Formats: sequence, C-alpha cells, structure tokens
Amino acid sequence: MARSLTILRLGYAFAIFGINFYAALAAYLTALPPLTPPTTEGRAFLAALTATSFFTPILAMTFLSGASALLFRRTAPLGIVLLAPPMVIIFCFHIFLTGMVLWGGLWTGALAVLAWGHRDAFKALVSFRGPARF
Repeated sequence: MARSLTILRLGYAFAIFGINFYAALAAYLTALPPLTPPTTEGRAFLAALTATSFFTPILAMTFLSGASALLFRRTAPLGIVLLAPPMVIIFCFHIFLTGMVLWGGLWTGALAVLAWGHRDAFKALVSFRGPARF
C-alpha cells in the first residue's frame, strides 16, 4: 500500500506540473491548442477569471507549491491541503459547466485516495481533546 501511495503521489505531482507547463506554453505559443472548455458557460467562467488577472497566478502558485509538497512524504499532507480547495473548484467546474464528470472526478478521486492514505496526519484536525494547557 505504501509503495502504490508513493507512486500515486509522485504521479499526481508530476501531472499537475505537466498541465501547468502546457497551459503556460499554450498561452504564449500559437502552435499549441489552448486549454478551452467545450461549453460557452465554461469559456465565460474562464474568461471572467483571467480578466481579473490575479486569480490565475495565485492558482498557479498554489498548484506548484502543492505539487512540490507532494514530492516528499513528510510534506505530502501539506500538499494535499493546498490542492484540495482548487480541486473542489475544478470538480464543480467540470460537473456543472462542462459536463465532463469523468475528468473532474478523476482528479478529485486521486486526491481523495492520497488524503485517505495520509489520514493519520489529519487526525488532529478532527479530534478534540479538551482545552489546550500551556
């Protein structure tokens, strides 16, 4: 189980790196097809996010820092926590705006498997032992 979790963790991190790299190249090179959603609602949502010009760099930095944290076992829970909010947005985007349920569910499901594999690191978030004593 630990070996397959490590392979999944590394694969997820490198996939996020690859998608970010492709998106950056597609924005500057006209030879690559841009990453555009297939529906008009999806394109409008993406156009609204890029028009603000602050969301895309923040999202890219979140992806890069989360994927970098996934590369190491010690910081993998931090990477999962950093990547969880954008993955929920991406999941809802694909469910409600593009209709690509499988694509959105694939990424969210892989992150859920990673979170389940590192569930011991998250026990302190959901357990209560009384008031802290200093």
